Amino acid sequence: MEDSKAFKPPLKKFILATTKQTDRAHQDVANEISIAHATAGLFAVEVASWDDIRGDLSVHLDLLKIHYPDLDWSGVSPEHEAELNYAAQLLKQYEPTRA
Repeated sequence: MEDSKAFKPPLKKFILATTKQTDRAHQDVANEISIAHATAGLFAVEVASWDDIRGDLSVHLDLLKIHYPDLDWSGVSPEHEAELNYAAQLLKQYEPTRA
């Protein structure tokens, strides 16, 4: 994480994503670092456990469709399908340009 302090442009948030279950002790350490960073004008630190990631994916079908395009989406309602397509179009604007 020390190297992240020198990123240009500077980070606003550092997220440690893990497949481990939610761990209060890890979150407490991240919170302590965030407090110290705030006083130094640095980025916040968060821990995203697999439980958090799974929860986010379960309510953001657009992310599921983007990251799992090979799944059968035929059971998705037309309303959700329109939302998924719209979100995918928005996200394409932010994809890095490949040389």
